[in-house]
Amino acid sequence: MTPFHRFLSTCILAAALFSPLGLLSAQSRVATPLVDGWKLWLDRKAEWQSDPLFPVPGDISKLPVNPPTGGWGRLFARSLPESEAKKIVADSALSMDVPVPGTVEEFLWDELGNYVGVSWWGRDFEVPASAKGKRVKLFFSEGIRQRAEVFVNEKLVGYELVHQTPFEVDVTDAVRYGATNKLAVRITDPNGEFSWGDFHPLEWGDRIFPSAHGFGGILGTVVLNVVDPVHVSDVFVRNKPALRDVDAEIEIVNDGGQPMKGSAEVRIVEAWLHGVPVAKPNTVFSKPAGDFEVAPGKTARIALPASVPEAKLWGMRDGNLYNFVVTLKDAQGRVLDE
Repeated sequence: MTPFHRFLSTCILAAALFSPLGLLSAQSRVATPLVDGWKLWLDRKAEWQSDPLFPVPGDISKLPVNPPTGGWGRLFARSLPESEAKKIVADSALSMDVPVPGTVEEFLWDELGNYVGVSWWGRDFEVPASAKGKRVKLFFSEGIRQRAEVFVNEKLVGYELVHQTPFEVDVTDAVRYGATNKLAVRITDPNGEFSWGDFHPLEWGDRIFPSAHGFGGILGTVVLNVVDPVHVSDVFVRNKPALRDVDAEIEIVNDGGQPMKGSAEVRIVEAWLHGVPVAKPNTVFSKPAGDFEVAPGKTARIALPASVPEAKLWGMRDGNLYNFVVTLKDAQGRVLDE
């Protein structure tokens, strides 16, 4: 790794850790990774070849709804562990207990090889009664392949057709507070490559997709986020020729019904030093990032340069990583998000 790339790697990971997966705050944001308790069911009777495709889905309520061919009542009703894969393949009513991330091929390659078609991935989750008034979102940290139709309590709430890119689904209007909710993700895998060649594009209907490996599933951790209506939606950290300097762009979204004025503060905090997680991290940079004003349904952006002379550069055998932390406050100084 060249010296130029060392701080870049640090900043890329800092930006990743500032994604919803890494935002944990007792004051304003609660992030719950949904790793275990998933079930996988192969919907082998589902039609998908002639489906209309929506690269930019727009209004979700106007999209066609594709329920499981066995009906919602039978979806995930009977499941067995992965060790019973042969029984699961032999009985089309059975689902498999799996973790996420995962793909159909990961769990069933020995029985099916390359699976082409529709699979369902689901689990239950809780939303506390105290979350009323906040926004509830599902963050797919590393995306899916190739198409995802996301249902909460049997209602279509999200759609994604771009594979292996993070996306977020606002499920506020579909969840039940203080109760169990049911998440079901309909994944369609129209085929793909199983070599390192990337010169054969994938054709599906009237669309042509870049070549990709033919694994169908959920490719990263799914995180349940409960946030204030005004919150940080993204942070982008970009390195500069000076190895300890970066430029950051902070996106602030207003999902509420009232305009909001406030301020943002930034800290860069130790995460790993010399390949070891830091138990008592020090702050190596802090600065007010500026004021913001964001209207309902809109996004505000704040740009901030940062110079961190104390930053230790990344090395292959000397891992040094930092977290980029943003705190949002309203005009009265109340913390909205961190």
